[in-house]
Amino acid sequence: MKKYIFSFLYFTCHFLAAQNQKIAFVSFPVAALELQNKAHILSDKNIYLAEIDLNGFYEFEEKAGGKVFGLDENGKKTRTTFVGVAAIHKRLETKMSLKITTEKGIALQLGDLVQMPIIIPNEPNTLAFDLFRFRINFLNSYADKLFDCEEWSTYYAETETALIQTLADEVRYYGGEMRGKMPSQVLQNGRYKDMDMFDAMVRTSALDMRSFLSFIRSYPAHYAGQEWKIAEVYATWLTHDTPEGK
Repeated sequence: MKKYIFSFLYFTCHFLAAQNQKIAFVSFPVAALELQNKAHILSDKNIYLAEIDLNGFYEFEEKAGGKVFGLDENGKKTRTTFVGVAAIHKRLETKMSLKITTEKGIALQLGDLVQMPIIIPNEPNTLAFDLFRFRINFLNSYADKLFDCEEWSTYYAETETALIQTLADEVRYYGGEMRGKMPSQVLQNGRYKDMDMFDAMVRTSALDMRSFLSFIRSYPAHYAGQEWKIAEVYATWLTHDTPEGK
């Protein structure tokens, strides 16, 4: 009888633990690579051993595999072109070694993004977490990081509130500094229609910034794995009529 009770409690605990977890795909830039097998007459595949940095705190799904995305063919820095597939080779202390396979004629490059499934708490994703998940960093006008995406991998509302406030403050500061010092366009559409762009930046609210980040979360391919000056990309969003996210 005790045996059955123990088994019941054991599986119940594991079931409840599983309910508090879920899988999320996170982008990891390729930090190192070595070509192991180049495509030839008998094989149409390139095989690489590559490394990604983990910062020591990721729990991967067992036998996890992922997809690799590289630079667009048009030369832009967005990484949306499918490059190949990745499988775990071995876990190192702070890194993960991956076996990445690409088609003949497609080369893996440093900085290509590997999307791998990790196990996370079963809580709603915040905007802050998704910036981390897509490896998007924002800079001020002096190219200093306003935050490090590695430090914002959290689900707490206060973290998201602090992030949004920091970014909105930087946009308002930049708009105030630039207003009257250089020409700017009058916005044709969007939430600040008929207003000077720098005036609109000065009036940026936390709600405006949340809408902008929601747009990025809905369309992350252009921004993923990159660092961006927040004032510049926010100004671009203004001039493109402040589109909404999904």
